Amino acid sequence: MVENKETLILSLLLGLLVFVSQLVPSYQEVDFFDWVTQQPTNTTDEDAGCAKKDAALSSAEAIKVNNIIDPGTTEETGGGIYKTIGESIANIPDGNTKRYVLTLKAGTVYHEKVFLDKSKPFVTIRSEDPYNPAVIVWNDTAATLGNDGKPLGINGSSTMTIESDYFISYGVVFKNDAPLSKPWAKNGEAPALRVLGTKATIYNCTIDGGQGALYDQMGLHYYKSSTIKGTVDFIFGFAKSLYEDCRIISMNKDAMTLPIAPRPRNAIKAVPGESGFSFKTCTVEGEGQQIYLGRVDLPFMTPSAR
Repeated sequence: MVENKETLILSLLLGLLVFVSQLVPSYQEVDFFDWVTQQPTNTTDEDAGCAKKDAALSSAEAIKVNNIIDPGTTEETGGGIYKTIGESIANIPDGNTKRYVLTLKAGTVYHEKVFLDKSKPFVTIRSEDPYNPAVIVWNDTAATLGNDGKPLGINGSSTMTIESDYFISYGVVFKNDAPLSKPWAKNGEAPALRVLGTKATIYNCTIDGGQGALYDQMGLHYYKSSTIKGTVDFIFGFAKSLYEDCRIISMNKDAMTLPIAPRPRNAIKAVPGESGFSFKTCTVEGEGQQIYLGRVDLPFMTPSAR
């Protein structure tokens, strides 16, 4: 009887040990869940936008100003009708407290490099018909020379740059159509969209570029039902963003033959727990060569999937 009890206890302990061993996550998963756990303490109610209502946003949404961007208009511009996106943005007052809605004509291609600075929050750029989206396109790369004769770099070469807070985009294609560079070419980045304000929402949009197509630089952002296409490092930055129901498409058609060289420590700007991308119910597709998800040469940049 005693022997049977001892055998039973030993069997239970062994079973429990096997069960626990199956529950122990990899170190990558531990890092990921640590990051998720830290967010409620690192994010204020205002940042989270759920436990506490954002008074500034609620006030802005109560009063909307509608602008139409029509390159073919024969009317005198101003008063809500403009020929270019840039012209419309220039007429938004600094320190704006209203929601400005810029409506782009269906299927129209806007050859513009657009910059929305921090002094102009609460701006929406939307397509008149999201099933026939408007396209904002430019072709600068990081190697393109600026007015000062120096390369623009990654910060100056994006087709659309959003510095302001509370930006919304719906049904728009952001495109950089510069010729695709070889992987890891010096100053080969060709970003289509750069976001460094906070609380931006990108819905049902397409972000189409080359290396560094989406520079999600900083802030808290939400990408929903959008398509993001690029070559290498085509979603990068130091923001805290949620990507939900998005298509991620790698277009790396050239083999990467260069060895990976670790970057110097002073080039690493990420702080553990202060940045990260979460991809929920997204699809990842590829055209061409195999790629790595994440960067093996930098800490805190290892993907974890469940």
